[in-house]
Amino acid sequence: PPPPPPPLPSEPPSEAAPAPDVSVSASVPSAPSFGVIVPPPEIRAVVHKTALFVSKNGRAFEAKILASTQGQAGGKFAFMDPGASPFYAYYEKRIRFYEEGGTDEAEAAEKRRRAE
Repeated sequence: PPPPPPPLPSEPPSEAAPAPDVSVSASVPSAPSFGVIVPPPEIRAVVHKTALFVSKNGRAFEAKILASTQGQAGGKFAFMDPGASPFYAYYEKRIRFYEEGGTDEAEAAEKRRRAE
């Protein structure tokens, strides 16, 4: 009999050829991530601080911030709006970074090490 046809793109890859690992480690937030726009430094500082507090205090803390800033379009916490901010994905990624044990100090040390 003839060999079977190749799998269609919608079929999962066979186990004979493992898919390449394209994941981005949360411990290396400086690694490029498709679809994640890094905010400018002045916004990034607020994103980092807010993400750190949300990672420690939970989404209830986030809800309090959102409630207190409701109706303030373009305000200090505009990055928390998934429907309007290009920085929302970065904010969510940063929360995961902190939840997984990442620290700003370790990240800065890693960047300095790479620059040497």
